[in-house]
Amino acid sequence: MYIPYSKLANTSRVWIYQADRIFSEKEEVLISQKLLDFCNNWKAHQNQLKSSFKIVENCFLILLVDEQHHITSGCAIDSSVKTIKEIEKEFKLSFFDRTLIAYENEKNVKLVPIKVFKKTVSQTTVVFNNLVTNKLEFEKEWRTTAVNSWHKKYLV
Repeated sequence: MYIPYSKLANTSRVWIYQADRIFSEKEEVLISQKLLDFCNNWKAHQNQLKSSFKIVENCFLILLVDEQHHITSGCAIDSSVKTIKEIEKEFKLSFFDRTLIAYENEKNVKLVPIKVFKKTVSQTTVVFNNLVTNKLEFEKEWRTTAVNSWHKKYLV
């Protein structure tokens, strides 16, 4: 069942999907509707999952589950990936291209291949740590500087 993001516990599990491009406003509305439908029907072993989503920076899908209510099963995770893949296909996007890195440049999100990122990044470059695992980490550590993230391996 869909729960507004603000109502989910800080311990809620999070998955971050980074698109390979910025969404249009129309795409964002349509994707939001698909994610709302998904969250309203998301189950693990016949139990409704308290879930939510956010679209951030017009290219990140943030999916959350409050596992204090019910634990997310492997099958439930598979169903979420299936939904993300359906969105990919419908909107001609890729959420699984690990060769693109997102960073902020003058308050705009840039999506670039690793080779370009290596030439662009500095310690203070604002990056997005898509490896955070819960809502609190997402809110406090997702947007960070390269030196404070796994991105630091690309610092020269």
